[in-house]
Formats: sequence, C-alpha cells, structure tokens
Amino acid sequence: MKTLLTAAVICLTWTGLALGQETDEQSRPNVLIILADDLGSDDVGINNPLVSTPHLDALARESARLTQFGVMIKCAPTRAALLTGKSFQRVGVWGVHGGRDFLGPDELTIAEVFQDAGYDTGMVGKWHSGLGDRYYPWDRGFDIAHIANLYRYLPEERAAFSVNGEATPMDDWAQNQITEAAIDFIRVPRDNPYFMYVAFMAPHSPWRSPEEYQQPYRDAGLDDNLAAFYGMVTFMDHQIGRLLEAVDENADDTIVLFLSDNGPAPSGGARPPGVRGKDYATRQELWRTRNPNGLRGGKGVIFENGTRSVLFVRYPDAVPAAVHDEPAVVMDLFPTLAELAGLDAEDPAFDGVSLAELLTGQTESLPERDLFFGEAEPKDSFDPWRPRTVQRFEMLTKTDSPDRFAFDRMTLSMRRGSHKFIHRPDGPMLFDLSTDPRERRPMDDPELTAALEEALRTWWSGVLESPVAFERPTQFIDAADGVPGIVQLRAATRANGVAFSALDTFEWDQVGDKLEMDVTVGSAGTFRVTLIGEAKAATNGTFRITFGADGPSVDAVVDQPLRQIYEHPIFGFDAKQGIALGEVELPAGEMTITVELIGLDRATAVDSLNHLVFERTE
Repeated sequence: MKTLLTAAVICLTWTGLALGQETDEQSRPNVLIILADDLGSDDVGINNPLVSTPHLDALARESARLTQFGVMIKCAPTRAALLTGKSFQRVGVWGVHGGRDFLGPDELTIAEVFQDAGYDTGMVGKWHSGLGDRYYPWDRGFDIAHIANLYRYLPEERAAFSVNGEATPMDDWAQNQITEAAIDFIRVPRDNPYFMYVAFMAPHSPWRSPEEYQQPYRDAGLDDNLAAFYGMVTFMDHQIGRLLEAVDENADDTIVLFLSDNGPAPSGGARPPGVRGKDYATRQELWRTRNPNGLRGGKGVIFENGTRSVLFVRYPDAVPAAVHDEPAVVMDLFPTLAELAGLDAEDPAFDGVSLAELLTGQTESLPERDLFFGEAEPKDSFDPWRPRTVQRFEMLTKTDSPDRFAFDRMTLSMRRGSHKFIHRPDGPMLFDLSTDPRERRPMDDPELTAALEEALRTWWSGVLESPVAFERPTQFIDAADGVPGIVQLRAATRANGVAFSALDTFEWDQVGDKLEMDVTVGSAGTFRVTLIGEAKAATNGTFRITFGADGPSVDAVVDQPLRQIYEHPIFGFDAKQGIALGEVELPAGEMTITVELIGLDRATAVDSLNHLVFERTE
C-alpha cells in the first residue's frame, strides 16, 4: 500500500526538528501512548473471545493490566484529563464540539513537561483538544503533529492530515496513514528519548475497515453491523502490531500505554445494504454479545460501562506483568509517566496521583482516595447533536447563568474504595461494586450516601471556582508561519438569535441575529479575511463583520450558493469557496469580532456559517 509521503520526505519532516541535541539523560525511557476511540473494555480479545485482537492480547500479557481503570464519558474530556492530569471541567473542556472542547491555553501539558526535559515529542491522529492558534498540538508541547481530519477514513472521504499546519491529503486508509506517520517518527535516528502520542480514530463511527477484516466475522455468523465494528477493531489491532514491532526494533527501553477514551458507542452508522443505521443499538442480544461483562451503560453515560477502559502498561525494565484491581483514573497517567521517566513533575494541582509504586511492585495497594467523574453539563442545556428543529437557543455559560451548573442540576459520580455514588437531579444512587459490579442493586445506606454526597458537592464547588470552567474559549489570531488563523463561529462568546450545532451556526433568519467572538490578535498586521459557510440556494442576505469596538467593519452580501464546507481549513480545503471580505488591518491585543445579519430578503440568509479565516499578507 502507498505511504503518505516518500521515505525521503518523511525523514526530512521528522529530522528537520533538531532532534539530535545532546542530553545528559540518555538513560531515560521512550514513552508511547496509544489511545483508541470509543473502544469498550469488552472490545478486546482478552475480555471477549468473539473479537480478534492478537496484538493487544499479547500486549496485555506483557503488561501491568488495571481492571478498575476509569476514563471520562466522552472523548474530549478524557483527552483533556490525559494531557493535564486534571479533571476536564477545570481546564476549559466541557463537552465535545460546539466550542466546548478547547483545552485552556494556559494549562501545562504532559508533552510540554517531556519536551522541556529534552524529549523529542510527536503526536499523530485525533487531537480534539481545540483547533485554532495556540490550541493546536504543535502549540502544546509537540515538536511535530499530524492531526487527522476527524472520521474521514478514506481518500475519497477527503481524509487528510495537517502536519504542523500544512495540509497533507491521505492516499490510503487513515489507520494505515496514522501508523505510518508514527513509525516514521519512531525510526528517526536520534540522541534523545522520544515521547509519542498515537491517537487512533478507530473504532469511532462510521465503522470502516477493509473487507478482509470484516468477512471472518460474517463467516462466523455475526450480524453485519457487528462484523463492521469488529472488523474495524481488528484492523486497528493490526496497526498496533506494526507500531509495536517498530518500537521493539528501535529501542529496548520504552514505556507503552494503551487505553480507550470512553466506553462503547452503541451504533456506528455503518449502514450496510438493508441494515438500518440504528438497528444495532436497539437489538439487545447484539449489545449483550458485544458486552459480555454486563456492565451498565455505554459511551456518554455515567455508569461503569461508560467510564471503564482497559489500561495496559508495558515497561519491561521496571514494570512486571501483573493484574491489578486497584481503582485508578486517567488523571493518574501524567504523574505516573513523569515518575517512571524520572522527571520532576510534581504539581499540587494534579487531580491524579502517580501509580508508579503500584506498577513497579513496590506496593500492592494505593491509599484510599476519592475518584470523581461527571457529565459535562445539565441535560437540559446545549446538546450539539439534537435535531435542528429543537435547537434554537443561546449556549449558556457559567457567566451567563451560574445556576445552570448548580450541583443539584448535575449528573456526577464518585468512587471511594468499592463504593460508587451517583448524584442525579432525579435522585441519588449508591452501589457496592465489589458485590454489584453491574450496578443493578442500589444500596440503602443513608449515612454513607450523605458522606459521599458531601464529598462530591465539595469537589464540584472547587470545579466551579476555575475561571475557565464552563466558559467559551478565547480565540487567537496569530496566522504565523503560513498557517491561517481560524476563528470558529460555533465557539462564539455571545450569541443573539443564532442556533448552534456541533460544527456550525444556523438559523440566521432575522435581522439583528449576531455572534460575538472575543479574540486576541498576537501581533498587528494586515489580514486577508474569508467568511466560510453554506448556502444551498441563491440568497440575498447581508452580514456586517466588525473588528473591535472602534475597528473597521466589512459588509458581506450572500447572493449566490456557497459550497458546503464543514472541515477545518488547515486540512486543505479551499477557503475561497467562502465570502471574501478583503483585507483588514488589525492591531495587536484583545478585541471582539461581531458577525451580524443586517439585511434579509428571504426566509433565511444562509444554511450555516462556520469560520472566519485570517491569512497574513505581510
């Protein structure tokens, strides 16, 4: 199969980063984090013989394996916790998409700590921690990053990387390309150790893989949807085998971690001919087949199957293969890796603790502690995946409506030892996971319920004290090194009359509808500005874009159809398909950019607006 680039070009891509700097820490181990997307704890062969994952099974046998390891209920929250060692709500993330997945720009990441210690740092795959200047992985401690365009698995689906801001189309399956890029990084000759973060998009929907990975499951009599899902898992396992082979060929001192970002998603939209896309989700016998552990819930749900992940830690020089039943959580991984690598990363703000003594066999148990989980926001607040017909309202933040995030309105949970307490607006639930791992028999213990509720309430009060918790992100316009600056309208600071979805803004249907984005311009300059959106039919709407209270304004008339573009412009799609606003001179510093509908001759001006794109002209 083809590779993304020729070997020579890839070598230049990686080695152009001054990787050969001398360091006094030659004995420090390499680090490889492998993260799957929507992989349930029963979606690997060691826990379910129906699925073939020989490479992950071998990794599990060679690793310290934690059976009570917890992650967050969705992808962006888990990634924020992994990168910072902190609860996701405290670092600016409060959901997925819709402007709620921007990791606070002042947060210290694990990549920055390893980079500062002399490591060569790389990232490949799904980022989902903010797309915009100062939020990209190359702004957060990674020397080089290949961000994959989300859930585009084939070239004909416009699969692409952005390599430090340079658009690079894929010419093969995305899982192959992610693996190739990671292997090329690992094989670069270097004097320093490396820190590598490989974030597969698999097995997130849509369930895609080469047919040869699906057919064995059909031959075994499995449903087409389940075969599509398991085929995707087995395809990822094949890639992980290739990746581990490269690791073992190039170094004998590497810490390897494998985990997932949340529990299993019930449907993947594979939609084979004659099979309804949601059919798999509603057929309980198939769900039981996929989840033989019988744990309650799934992705996006606070019960154990929504937050349980496998965790394999392989480090032959220090971590013996073993099975540990101690409760642990994704926030523990930052301090754990730092200690195993001999780095000074003690931070009283961590919400996790180092597991190094447990993993290395210095102790058989951890001190009892409280582990906290939670949904990102109240159920009646913004849900970017709701049908558009019921989605017309402003996305309220903590500043807009402090009461919206009051404890009594939230669904939160905590674990203390074997006891798990769930707080819900419709009543609390208490379980003893040692005797009821499937959470089917709530306990009646008022004293313990009150104690755990008080601990959870205290923790939540601390979360709300964070200045970035449940707030809209500040966006930045640097537009440096030829990478366009992007202001995402769906991450608007304030809105009037405009509805949000995961990827755009819509219902621009009344004069006066507007969005305001608080931005910071890194340095003064002249910028070519383009407004990106979609209009399926010719319209005659007029928008006014104002740059700061005393700054210039530009009127944009939508009088022709606009191409549908949901993808981020750094992945190489033509920003000129939008509305050219001309050149604008902007001073350095903070300003508010306003997009307002000032004229309308039809029922709606556009179907959606997505981004403002800024390109420096000097």
